[in-house]
Amino acid sequence: MTQKALKLFQLFLEIFVVYSILKAQLFTALICLFVVLLIGRYEKTAFTETISEESDQTREEADIGSPVPS
Repeated sequence: MTQKALKLFQLFLEIFVVYSILKAQLFTALICLFVVLLIGRYEKTAFTETISEESDQTREEADIGSPVPS
């Protein structure tokens, strides 16, 4: 899923949490908040992996263009 879709899904779950609390379904609200936490963790790790891969690619491109001293 894209980052924007994950944010929208988190927003939907947060709105559903408020609705569940108003209806006194606290267990449902707790589960939704836990899922929001898991999505946030997944998003964070996916974003850092993307940055890491991009920095590795730029390092490789920089190594290709620079001559090796002899």
